[in-house]
Amino acid sequence: MENVTLADVVRRLGARIVGIAGPPGGGKSTLARQVASSLGDALVVSTDDYYLSKDERRSRGMKFRGPPGSHDVAGLIALLDAVRSGRGPITVQRFSSELDDRGEPETYADVPGHLLLEGLILGYRGDGYGAILDRLDLFVFLDVDEETAKARRFAREAELREHGGGFSEEEMQAFWDEVLQPAIDTWVRDAKLEADLVIRTGDHNEITSTETGNEAVMAALERR
Repeated sequence: MENVTLADVVRRLGARIVGIAGPPGGGKSTLARQVASSLGDALVVSTDDYYLSKDERRSRGMKFRGPPGSHDVAGLIALLDAVRSGRGPITVQRFSSELDDRGEPETYADVPGHLLLEGLILGYRGDGYGAILDRLDLFVFLDVDEETAKARRFAREAELREHGGGFSEEEMQAFWDEVLQPAIDTWVRDAKLEADLVIRTGDHNEITSTETGNEAVMAALERR
């Protein structure tokens, strides 16, 4: 992507809703914020924001957030449809990782020109989640070495513990073993196969290569 940024690609394609998938700790939220900043009229939403409440997850027998069934899929689809329509106001659910529960929602009077949706669950098509993927104008996959991604994800949880929240070390290891590793082995792998654009990054989030089989994306990357 020499001299061409992802924001450039989004503009050239006229993509309104952009999905960013990848392994846990892969840099999805960082990239989403960078692209949104470059675009200006853009909003970043995580699929994490649409987790069910802690009480509802517990009532469903879920030990951890993250796997299929722990999200408000209908609510997220409704948000994407509202953004697509361009009619405001829109309300966005938010999630607190420190509390492991829903936070206060945010309401926007004006609909943004672009929505950057990032999340680990993107790539999973079962249980109605495929309707989320079908609403994306551009689907991007961040390809990161698994060991690098794992180290980043564990470091992030350690930071949350310093602020009085997050998982304990033992809980984080169990979360990785029971939720995150199985995700990598299944729908994260599928997301890479389905993505319009695969961006490979190194240890410091630098882009090392890109890959696309989408002719429109290829043309957008080649324009100077």
